[in-house]
Amino acid sequence: WKEEDVEGGWDRDINEYRKRHQR
Repeated sequence: WKEEDVEGGWDRDINEYRKRHQR
């Protein structure tokens, strides 16, 4: 999943993205 590929329904992906990319 890439930020550039984000268009519409990415709420579910953003949740996993935050879990994988925690600062």
